[in-house]
Amino acid sequence: MASFNGHLWMMQYWIYRLQVSWFGLDSHAFVCIVFICSLVVLHLSIAAVLRAASVSSATSLLSGGLLVYMGTASQNFIFAVQLSPTLALAAGVTATALVIGGKPTPVRAAVVAMLLIASVGIDSGVALTSVALGVTALVWTWRRWYRLAGLPSLAALGWWYLVGDLGPKFPTSKATTAEFSLHLLLRSAGGVVGLGEIAGLVVVCVAGLLIGIGISKHVITGASAALLCAGAVATSVVTVGIAQARAGLPGFNFLDFNRYLQNIDVPLFIGVIPAVNLGVRALLSGVGRLTVFPSWSRWAPPIGIGLAFVMGLGPCRDYSQQFHHWNVEVRQRVRSAVEIVLDGCPSGAAPSAAALPAGDLSPQVTVGLLTELLGRGAMHRLTPEASAGAYAGVVETVCPGS
Repeated sequence: MASFNGHLWMMQYWIYRLQVSWFGLDSHAFVCIVFICSLVVLHLSIAAVLRAASVSSATSLLSGGLLVYMGTASQNFIFAVQLSPTLALAAGVTATALVIGGKPTPVRAAVVAMLLIASVGIDSGVALTSVALGVTALVWTWRRWYRLAGLPSLAALGWWYLVGDLGPKFPTSKATTAEFSLHLLLRSAGGVVGLGEIAGLVVVCVAGLLIGIGISKHVITGASAALLCAGAVATSVVTVGIAQARAGLPGFNFLDFNRYLQNIDVPLFIGVIPAVNLGVRALLSGVGRLTVFPSWSRWAPPIGIGLAFVMGLGPCRDYSQQFHHWNVEVRQRVRSAVEIVLDGCPSGAAPSAAALPAGDLSPQVTVGLLTELLGRGAMHRLTPEASAGAYAGVVETVCPGS
């Protein structure tokens, strides 16, 4: 129940506890396997909600893959700590798919309620997206008491934001926050095709035009209308939420913090894709008087999605190289700190328990934590011996008076 950077992250505790207790820390294969499974679940949940809105199976699956494996938001599928945000988002998207995919029943309503409240417990931050998406779709689609399925998650999320430790705050002006929100939205929209804010503006304008055509032709109804509304509400909520929390953060950029781009794009494009699909069909029918679309038209969405994915490979490669460098440095510093804990400081002094051997790259790792993990037998030296340069740098950080 403890806060982690302002988030309620209950599931992460159990995953890491199993890793430490069952497998130790010399290999983290268990966490990686759980992370990979979470990515697959999110991919399938996005495909399911798009399919429930009558998007073709191929386009649904490819769109899900593009949103999960966006090159410009590669932190979300490279950094295993993202397993909780990924599962929390998957829970909310699955709940939304159940809401728009069939008529309400007591069992379906109970499952939706459990998925939405599970999203809050898994990651309260991402639950802003999940709950906004699921509850909006629920209110739009279901009637009478079935709408109450959204109340438990709203109550849980409200409770956390009222009484929980929401982490550090970075105060800034309303104008800066509004400007940040606009940059975040445009960067996210452009990021889906591997580009920046100008491309994002083009994506937003084209999508808005096609949706406008669909609305004017009265073809955006039912599940597609529900998703369009739910996506708009969820995108607005999460954009404002991220801006409030991060607009004043010193040194913030959309490269080192690229995970936020996916937070925007998943609800945005879940809402947009079905509506744009119908808008395109309405446009082609009106211009060419088409009732049956040519056979080649079915290849247009997969080709477009494939091109967008390829355009994101460059940003993905750049970030992954930087991320690998950070990991090598953290691991080397932890190895050196373990050596010091086991063998003692060169001066004979005891290592400082509060020292951060990996610095800002891994501020949760303290010498005290490493000492406890070594005492539990959860980790060993991890390496025969760290390099002298890295060891010397860690000695200065860990050993008092060095």
